[in-house]
Amino acid sequence: MKINSPYNDSTMRNLFADLHIMLKKYLSFIGYMSTPNKKEIFLLRESISRKLNKEIIETLEILKSDNTNFENQSFEKFLDFSEIKDIEFRHFYVTQSKFNRKNIELGELLLNDTVFYLFLHMLYKTIMYENDYIVMTNIFSNKPKNSELHKLYEIISKINLYKIFSENDVSLKYINLLLNITNAFINPDDTGYYKIFKSEFEELKNKIPARIDYDLCKLATYYNEYKIIRDADSDSIRDAFYFLKRIIENKLYLHSELRIINHFLFRSVAANGANNGEFEWVQCFISDYSDILKPQYRKDTLNLSYGNLFFAKKDYQSALKFLNDMNTENRVFNAEAKVLILKIHFESGQFESLKYAIDSYYKLFKYEETFGDFFKQSLLKFVFYLKKLYIYKTTLSGKDNLMYIFDKLQKDKNVLNKNWLIEKFDSAIGGT
Repeated sequence: MKINSPYNDSTMRNLFADLHIMLKKYLSFIGYMSTPNKKEIFLLRESISRKLNKEIIETLEILKSDNTNFENQSFEKFLDFSEIKDIEFRHFYVTQSKFNRKNIELGELLLNDTVFYLFLHMLYKTIMYENDYIVMTNIFSNKPKNSELHKLYEIISKINLYKIFSENDVSLKYINLLLNITNAFINPDDTGYYKIFKSEFEELKNKIPARIDYDLCKLATYYNEYKIIRDADSDSIRDAFYFLKRIIENKLYLHSELRIINHFLFRSVAANGANNGEFEWVQCFISDYSDILKPQYRKDTLNLSYGNLFFAKKDYQSALKFLNDMNTENRVFNAEAKVLILKIHFESGQFESLKYAIDSYYKLFKYEETFGDFFKQSLLKFVFYLKKLYIYKTTLSGKDNLMYIFDKLQKDKNVLNKNWLIEKFDSAIGGT
């Protein structure tokens, strides 16, 4: 089948050639980097690099030939990362993030490589793996201030869109949707990209093919969840749920790579819905879709979802009951449950329990090595500000210092539950 694309053959050859140059530059570090006690990182990077380089060279040979009737199969082969196991990418990212925190030159090189490979995997597969949101927030918060990375992103985006055009008869407007939402990610301080995306999405939402609709909704959800933590953007709380609700109600998840609602998506839907006050909708969602969850994840996913729901309804006793029943090895779920428990202790005035929980959880979050910097810092900042509130509430002294801390909180970025903290600080300072 011939590929119909708005990009002519010459343009695509140039794009692949540029990509190959960028690849060679990033991969040139491989033979020269010393990684003491990190042999597994080196071997994994080498394995991934061999696969990437081999497939790109093969694809370039096809593009350089005189035959311009490129078949889908050749591009599918180039885009196929199925041999690279999800766990390998997760392990690669986690070990890199440990190394990066040493803030040394080698760590920076590893960061560049990791961002590069995860960009590839994200744009070609959309769903990287189950904890994709956590990874994406780390990608965009830690990205090198490097124009070459932006150039690489643009090249890969266009090649990815070339694949979309080979499978769907879509207009150029869909290109702008994808580019605007991904540009919003890499330029989080410029809200213009997202505003344009949202306006165009509303105009086209009833015409977008389901597969592309799913991709756009997932990316928009990631962006808004990122903005909720980074900037405490209240509009993002509403928008995140809008796109998640669309994924569920239009059954767009059937067009995901896994074709299911996994436990991370499930908890995001429940938590965002509860935060938006959609209690009845969330209750129906949990009841209707709980059987879809894999048995090994079902109990803890439901406990966390109900914990979020009952906390939002201010039924703290019921929320605590579900959260205390969790027994998961999922570090992200554990952290989210503990944050909810801290908030419950504060809201219900259980300050003795809050005191011990603050000290215990702060150490737990600080030394948890599987969290990336963005997520970890958001957790630690939340506990830091909550501790200041606790001290004031239990001593009723130091109001001037509390006002100083409050001012710092309002200016700070990347604070988990920042809006909730602002509300509690405001109440404490007002004496209510």
